[in-house]
Amino acid sequence: LLKDNIRGAVEPPYYDGVTRLESSGIVLVFRVVAVSDLKWPAERDFHRELLLLFERHNIHVPYEHLTIDGQIGMEPQPQEKGDEDHEGDGENGRNVERIMKEMKL
Repeated sequence: LLKDNIRGAVEPPYYDGVTRLESSGIVLVFRVVAVSDLKWPAERDFHRELLLLFERHNIHVPYEHLTIDGQIGMEPQPQEKGDEDHEGDGENGRNVERIMKEMKL
């Protein structure tokens, strides 16, 4: 159960809807009720569990990549093949329903 991996969670997280559709993704709202002293650890734990769940279902989360190689004055390196956004990846859409079922939402 997802709640078991979230420190301080009083009840399982619940899905509260979609707030925005953006060019690079969808903004979803989840609620996690946690004891006040563990509010921030609970948030971090939920984010981690959600990302792990996405990975298990092969859903790619687009985000900015920055490679630091420790050398000053170097030009940014182009992204390697396979690092590009997965926007429009049909596999993501097919896996959303399976994720919701796994989260019992």
